[in-house]
Parts: sequence; C-alpha cells; structure tokens
Amino acid sequence: MYDAIVVGRGPAGLQAAIYIARAGLSVLVIGENDSALLKAAHVDNYFGFENTISGRELLEQGERQAKRFGAKILTAHVLNISYADNGFDVKTNAETYNAKTILIATGKPLPPAIIPGVKKFEGKGVSYCTTCDGFFFRGKMVGILGSKDYAISEAEEMEKFTQNITIYTNGKELEAEKNKYRVVTKKIKALQGENVLEKVVFDDDSEEEVQGLFIALDRPAGAEFARKLGIEIFQTNIPGIFAAGDCVSDFKQISVAVGQAALAARAMIKHAKNS
Repeated sequence: MYDAIVVGRGPAGLQAAIYIARAGLSVLVIGENDSALLKAAHVDNYFGFENTISGRELLEQGERQAKRFGAKILTAHVLNISYADNGFDVKTNAETYNAKTILIATGKPLPPAIIPGVKKFEGKGVSYCTTCDGFFFRGKMVGILGSKDYAISEAEEMEKFTQNITIYTNGKELEAEKNKYRVVTKKIKALQGENVLEKVVFDDDSEEEVQGLFIALDRPAGAEFARKLGIEIFQTNIPGIFAAGDCVSDFKQISVAVGQAALAARAMIKHAKNS
C-alpha cells in the first residue's frame, strides 16, 4: 500500500509528489504523458527561471526532481477509483494499486480543434491560453477560435498585447452576449505557414494573414473523476481524496497549480500519518 497515489503527471501532480516524498512517505504518480503544458513552447512567467523554458523541459525537470526524492512515476490510464478496506483502490489499464490517500490532479483536457494544421503549429502560432502565451504575440495579428463567451473572454485578455484581434467561429454563429471584435464566420479549411503559422485558409479558398491563433472553444469540463466525486479544491467531500490544479481551478497557471498542490500535499501527509 502507498501512502499516496497522485493521478496526473502535470505541475500539480508532480509538485504534490515532491512534497509527499520529501516527507518520507511513499507516493506513486500515475498518468499518461499528455499534460497540456507539453504544448507550451515558451514558459516565461514562472518564478525562478531567468530564461524562457519550454513546458516539456519544465515537466521533465519536475519528474526528475520527484524521482530524486523517491516518488515512483507510472505511465498508465486510470480507469476507476474505489473504496478499499483501508484506503482506496486505483484501477489502471495495467493493474490496481492501493493507497491511503488520493490526489486528483488530472488537469482539464484541451478541446479538440479539428482543423488541418492545428497540431503542426502548436507552439508555433497555435496556443490554448492567452494568459500564458499572449505576451509572445505583442502587436501581431491574432485570431481567437471559438463562438461563445469563452472566446470573447480570451479576446479581452489579448487586448493587453494587441489590438489586431479577430474572432473565428469556424462556420458557427457567435453566441456571446457582448462582442466588440471583428468576427469571421466562414468555415476554416486549413492553417498554413512555413515554420510558423502565417495564415488561415477558408472553405471558399479565401485567406487571411494571422500570426497567432488561440483555441477558445467551449470551456472544457472538469475531469470526470472530479465530477463524480464532487471535488472541491484541496480536501474533497470524501476524506482521504484531495484535488488540485486545473481540474478544480479556472485560472490555468503553473504557479496556481503548484500552490494548490503544496497545500493539498500537506493535508495528505497529515491524513496518511493518522491513518
């Protein structure tokens, strides 16, 4: 039996694992290597890094740090979490593991944008977070892909960096209550460019120059586990199960996730020692 199992390999999960392992407790981190942070080419607003670092580099450093303190990291998909006699069972596609405490740190899945070129230009013009990456598009021509209030909210965030903002609804009608931005409702055929994003091509073969495109479809729902278990930040309604990071927070920032994880880890350590 582990003292703690962390579900999720993003910043929140790894930060919690570091705290728990340093406290001398056994911790297993379970997750697929699919954190949204892997898509971030530039992380420039996280404390302690004088130079820009990529999201992938930051996660890799976090995993090495967690392992240095004794945390174990498993690449697997969690299928279910259930009660056990003296804790919880975590069923994965590999096998089932047992722990005294659980941290849900699964993040929020990024909504798919089924447009040719999106994957190619992730980190090269395509982004999912204006707060994270808007700075890199100062004064540039930027598009927001979405048709609801979330898209307008992201456009408002981008006004700090540029006034050249267009809402692309990709064939849908704009459903936002308020809008002051240019809107293009034509369906997008593809994103094109050489090494970075340069233009949007529509179904009628017309095209527009764009240097940044922020995906802002319907705000993704919280992780399925969080919904099922009625999770709130840190301590959930189920004693021994905790949560931190994007799955319980709308402000998707690394600093927020690791701060929540530190508080959750402290509570998990206390719970495990008293179990």
